[in-house]
Amino acid sequence: MTSKFNKDYAIPWIKKAGIQLVPVALIYLTPIIAELSEVGHVFHWSVFVPTNITIGAIILYLVNRIYDALQR
Repeated sequence: MTSKFNKDYAIPWIKKAGIQLVPVALIYLTPIIAELSEVGHVFHWSVFVPTNITIGAIILYLVNRIYDALQR
């Protein structure tokens, strides 16, 4: 069984990757928005450091993308 990652497969793969990236982005942005929307909040760059849940979601996303690419 040969496997090729050609143009016919790459375009749908990229579209699927973009769609599956939305939940990961929401998981990352939700705590940031909550933190920045607090009344009297003083801005700190540390707000943008990903939480453990976000890191886990990113790792699962990457593993899923690799698995999907190798599946073909």
